[in-house]
Amino acid sequence: MTRPDDDRATLSNDEDGRVRIELRRTLPIGPVDAWTWLTDADRLAEWLPDCRLDPRVGGSIRFDFGEDLVATGTVLVAEPATDDAPDGRYAHTWQWEGIDDSVVTWSVSPDGTGATALGLVHDGADADAATEFAIGWHVMLDALALAVDGEDDAVERAWDRLDEISDAYGS
Repeated sequence: MTRPDDDRATLSNDEDGRVRIELRRTLPIGPVDAWTWLTDADRLAEWLPDCRLDPRVGGSIRFDFGEDLVATGTVLVAEPATDDAPDGRYAHTWQWEGIDDSVVTWSVSPDGTGATALGLVHDGADADAATEFAIGWHVMLDALALAVDGEDDAVERAWDRLDEISDAYGS
């Protein structure tokens, strides 16, 4: 696994004081398979347990992190990666109690080597919560990479590195 600061999110501020969080990863599978890892309930359970997603426009999402930490939202864009159109993306609102809504966009595209360039952009994140959200997204994408690589304990292994990853963000 890479060092946490190698895969760190980029955070930038907009003119309204909100934050854009961007993460990129390369997955050693094609975009159609990567899309399945992002949207299929069985695959999601391997790296993001307790997440529910209806990957169609108007569908709902629910990220349950336990201890009453829940994010919900509605799917705004759903463009699956297919063999004929390998660039896929979906976007959903991100509703977290006590902060303004924001939008998360996931994208997959071929990277030219047979692998997939995965992007996650969280636009309009609350400035006070942005670093914690970036850390969470980082850990989740690490869990995805481990699951894609066939690790049985992907979620546990990724979250076991939370302190190390938090340190990389200065948190």
